[in-house]
Amino acid sequence: MRSLAERRHHERRHKKKALKIVRSYDGVAPTKRRVGMTATTKCNCSCWMCNKPRKVFGDPFTRCEVFSGSIIDYAEKELQENLCIIDDFYDSHPEDLI
Repeated sequence: MRSLAERRHHERRHKKKALKIVRSYDGVAPTKRRVGMTATTKCNCSCWMCNKPRKVFGDPFTRCEVFSGSIIDYAEKELQENLCIIDDFYDSHPEDLI
């Protein structure tokens, strides 16, 4: 188990790095609270650049799902559903056929 001195050392080190980051913000004065929050949190804002892309842009798949091939099953299912909708539309509106 780590000692109290070691934990305090790491806390000071993280806060020193966070102070440099906070000073680089435009128009934000480095307060103790802001430095502490920057030192302990992974992401300090929720803008579209810092936030999770799946949350912001609405991507339904993770990178692992895309690369594993499970997206193919989903795409085939979606295509089949869309084709059924189109077939149902033209069945009820035969005059719209070209």
